[in-house]
Amino acid sequence: IELKPGGSGIKVTKDNVIEYIHLVADHRLNRQTRSHCRAFTEGLYSVLSVEWLGMFSFAELHLLICGSESDIDLADLRANTVYFGAYKEDHQCVDIFWEVLGDLSPKQRRLFLAFVTSSDRTPLLGFASLNPLFAVHSAGEDEDRLPTASTCMNLLKLPEYRSYDVMKSKLVYVIESGAGFELS
Repeated sequence: IELKPGGSGIKVTKDNVIEYIHLVADHRLNRQTRSHCRAFTEGLYSVLSVEWLGMFSFAELHLLICGSESDIDLADLRANTVYFGAYKEDHQCVDIFWEVLGDLSPKQRRLFLAFVTSSDRTPLLGFASLNPLFAVHSAGEDEDRLPTASTCMNLLKLPEYRSYDVMKSKLVYVIESGAGFELS
């Protein structure tokens, strides 16, 4: 691919290296992606009008699309959580779970949210707008098992740990390991 007319016959030297870098950058960032960007833009504008998008700043659009970077509102998350299997809202293990989550650092809570939902950001309209709602499912009584998640369902599969220390160590391990489906 010639970056400029006759470019294939020009050797790169210290005298023209800056021009070459600019040409490569233009090719990679503009010309090579032009058709992809055009298709994305056409698709976006078929759903949202240009005028509507123009009402928002970049930061506002980022917030609408990605969610908030604020600390996780645990009361909101808890109010919008459903339980499956042996778990109910008043189950001992569920109580320990919420205590552990409350004791995690804000960074660890974001890691937890990413572990369960694949996004470390709070939904802009709160956890009631999470679809499907955050769910906790009993993963049995084997305390040697690690918690796992199904991010497409916002589902935490939590073994029935009987102690705060075991629950916290297992949760912190999985959220800080950066692992995902391979833990299932």
